[in-house]
Amino acid sequence: MERIRSKVSLAWIPILAVGVLCSLGQAQSDKTGAIDGVYRGTIGKRQIVLEIGAPKKPHERFSDNGPAAEVMGWYFYRQHGVGILLEGSFLEDGSLRLHEYSSQFGERKRNGAEWRLWFQGNAGAGFFCRCDVRRQTRSANPDLKISLARVSEPDDPVRTLDKLYDDLLLDYPLRSSAEIMVNAKAGYVIQTDERFKVGLPQLTHFPDAKVMERVNSDLARKLKQTRLDAAACLEGSGQKDGMWDESVRVAVFSDTILSIVRQTGYDCVGTVHPDAATEAFVYDMRTGAALDLKDFFEGQDTSAVLEDGAVPQGPTHDLLMELYRRHYVKPRDCDSAGDFTVDNFDSTTTLKIYFDHTGLVISPELPHAIAGCGPEITIPYQELRPFLRKEWQSRAPLNVWSRQ
Repeated sequence: MERIRSKVSLAWIPILAVGVLCSLGQAQSDKTGAIDGVYRGTIGKRQIVLEIGAPKKPHERFSDNGPAAEVMGWYFYRQHGVGILLEGSFLEDGSLRLHEYSSQFGERKRNGAEWRLWFQGNAGAGFFCRCDVRRQTRSANPDLKISLARVSEPDDPVRTLDKLYDDLLLDYPLRSSAEIMVNAKAGYVIQTDERFKVGLPQLTHFPDAKVMERVNSDLARKLKQTRLDAAACLEGSGQKDGMWDESVRVAVFSDTILSIVRQTGYDCVGTVHPDAATEAFVYDMRTGAALDLKDFFEGQDTSAVLEDGAVPQGPTHDLLMELYRRHYVKPRDCDSAGDFTVDNFDSTTTLKIYFDHTGLVISPELPHAIAGCGPEITIPYQELRPFLRKEWQSRAPLNVWSRQ
């Protein structure tokens, strides 16, 4: 979901989607040696993944609290998947003191939790508490004890470490919904990562096994990326910040078209305001590839593949823009936009489309401040039919395609 990523990219979170250790140097101590890398372990009985290293920039840090940090990093509980920020420094005995940070009303602040760790080779041990860890060397509570094992190699290149961290984040079982059969030969389930409440379909039945495999492979790839996007969005979030709310729907599933629409509302840590996005995944079920509008619309002579539902510039975009403008009625939510009119929609407006059981849905993409001025509009299939290629016109009536 590159479009959303560009909106929610957080300059102070160098992890997950864009690579973690590119902003970390090598954290060293005379008594502990190099400790930077990726670790698996536990806090009590809860499984965690930790990544730490020295800031590449001398004064880089998560906040203005205290002296410059020698070490920065993050960790997540496997059952939650949301990263918690860490920074700290070495104590006189060579142990490492780390402070946890959370976002509160857009500002990164210490949340009161601290770690104290001792490293030897590829292993680390210590404890967690809401205290000043300098005043104790161990915890009597087994639920607060930390045990770590490095799973990266000291000479691993950055890309290898990035992939390892991502793989560990994704190493969590997906939940499958009950199977939904649209007819005797076509069915699917929704696979969901319960930590982030994100999911996409996987086909379970379709007459052409190769087409089904191709579609499922692409949907699995998209779901992996969405899981990483959600984790990056929520990184460092506290109780007051961070939101990722997603709904997904199979709008049409037939022997020729699979149309999936996903709508996401998100409020990422460090961004100015919440936002939302509509994406559509439309497959040509004759091949399993994303639908090429050249095969569908009579006036489209060059390839125009729907990537995440976005219509490329060209004849089909112009046609759909004209149809959208023809049906447009300014919504009440747009009253605050002043002189906004239908003329604000033009050839430069990004259009997303997907197929639904009542028609082709057109969804313009507008800036956040005027997003309410661009509602989805459905163009009935009968109105659309004259613009289709003959092979599509001769198929079963579009308004009775199988659907959820």
